[in-house]
Amino acid sequence: MNKVLAIDMGATSIRGIIGFVENGILQIEEVMRLSHEIIEQEGRRYWQWDNLIEKIVETINEQSGLTSVACDTWGVDFGILNKQGELIETPVSYRDSLHTDGFNKVKAEMDLFDIYKLTGNQIMSINSLFQYMALKMFRPEKYEKIETILMTPDLINYLLTGNKYSEMTIASTSQMFDLKNRCWRIDLLDQLDLKSDVFAPVINNGEYVGSTKDSLLPNLKNKDLKVYSIASHDTASAVSVTRAFFDPGCLFLSSGTWSLIGGLSEEPVLTREAFDSDLTNETGFQGQNMFFKNITGLYLFEKLRDELAARDGKRLTHKEADAMTMDAKPFSYFINVAAYDLDSITVLDTIRDYVAETGQEQPETVGELLRGLYESMIFGYMKTVKDLERILDHTYERVQIIGGGSKIDFLNQMIADALNKEVVAGPDEASAIGNIAGQLLALGEWDSIEDAYNTVAESFEYKIYKPQNPEPWQERYSKIEELLT
Repeated sequence: MNKVLAIDMGATSIRGIIGFVENGILQIEEVMRLSHEIIEQEGRRYWQWDNLIEKIVETINEQSGLTSVACDTWGVDFGILNKQGELIETPVSYRDSLHTDGFNKVKAEMDLFDIYKLTGNQIMSINSLFQYMALKMFRPEKYEKIETILMTPDLINYLLTGNKYSEMTIASTSQMFDLKNRCWRIDLLDQLDLKSDVFAPVINNGEYVGSTKDSLLPNLKNKDLKVYSIASHDTASAVSVTRAFFDPGCLFLSSGTWSLIGGLSEEPVLTREAFDSDLTNETGFQGQNMFFKNITGLYLFEKLRDELAARDGKRLTHKEADAMTMDAKPFSYFINVAAYDLDSITVLDTIRDYVAETGQEQPETVGELLRGLYESMIFGYMKTVKDLERILDHTYERVQIIGGGSKIDFLNQMIADALNKEVVAGPDEASAIGNIAGQLLALGEWDSIEDAYNTVAESFEYKIYKPQNPEPWQERYSKIEELLT
C-alpha cells in the first residue's frame, strides 16, 4: 500500500495529511496543523520560516511507513539563495507593503497590458515580478547576492532533497512565466533590468524530485522518502479533484483566505477584454489552463472579527457570527472590497466611509456588517462569472466550491441564488486531497486523473444547493453594478 504525506500550506495555517487507498476508498488523516502569522522586522513582513520548516521535519519524522511526501503552497512568494545555496534572507510575505513600490516602478517602465500579454497573470502588486523589483529597490545588497530564486514549494523541495527545480503550476503565478511555452520570460526580466539567469529548470507536476536521504536538513538524513513535485500551487492541486477539471459546464470556487473563481480553458486568454476584467491565467494540473479571478475572500471576515473584538471586548465565535449573519437584514449595504489594500485599512472605518460616499444607509447591527461583507464578496463572484461567460462565449450550469468556505451552508445557498446556478460544495480539504492524488498517480495507484477523480468522488461527501430565490440578487446587482470594478 502506498501511504503518502501531503504538506498543505496556506497563508494562515499549514496541515500535514496522510492519504492512502483502501478498498477503493481514499482515506485521509490529519496528523499536523499549525497556525502561523506574518512577522514584521525592520519595516518588512516575513513568514515564520524556521518554525514552518521545523514543523514539516517534525511531522515527517513522526510518521512511519510513508512512501512519499509532497508540498503545495499559496502562490507568488519565493526565496532567494546565494552561490553557496543558502537563504540570503527569510522569505518575505506577499502582504509586504513595499511591493506596491515595486509595482509602481514596473508600471512606470512598461505598459501593464504588454506584461499581461507576456505572462497572462492578473495584474496585482503582490505578484512575484513586483516583489522582485521591490527587492532590487530596497535591498540592493541582498539582490546582488542572488544566485537562484525558488518559489515557496520549490524551496521546500530543495531543502528536502538538495535539488533545485521550478514546478510549472507555482511558476505560473509569478508574472514572470510564459504560460504557452512553459518557460521563464527572460525577455521581460531583461527589459526591466532584473537578473534573468536565476531560475531553476522547469518541470511538470507529478515528477520525482529526489529523496530525503539527500536532504539539506540534518534531522531528515536518516529518512529515505520519495519527494514529488505534484501541482504545487494549492489552487492547481485543489482544482484537479473537482468536476471543473472534466465538466465544461462547471466552474470552480476555491473559498478561503482568497476566493478564486473561474473555469478551465484550452489556451491562455490574453485579450484586452480579459485584462480589463482583471482575469488571470495560471497553469493547472497536467498543463490545463485555469482562467479565473482572485477576489478577497474570508480573510476580510477574520479581520472584521478582530476589529469587533477590539471594539467590544469579546471575539465572536464562528457559530455566533454565522447566526447573526443569517438573521440580519439582507442587502443593507455594499462595499467594493476589490478597491482596497486590506492590510492597510480598518474595515469598520472603510465600510462607514464608503457607505457615506456612495449614499447608502449605514449598517445598524453587527449582523448587518457581517452579512454585507458576504454579499459584497458574492457580488464580486457575480461580476466575474458574467465576465467569464462573455469572454469565453460559454454558459456554465454549476459551480463547485472547495476549501473552508464550502462548509458554510448559508453562504453556499446565497451563492447558488446569486449566480442562479447549482452549487456543489466540497471537499473542504481539496488542496491536500489534490496533493495526495498527485502523489498516488505518480506512484501508479491509478491509470489516469479520471480514475483518481472517481475515487475521490466516491470517498467524500458533497452537498448540493439549488437556486431558490435568485431574483432579489439580480435586482440588487443591477443597482450596484456600476460600483464594481
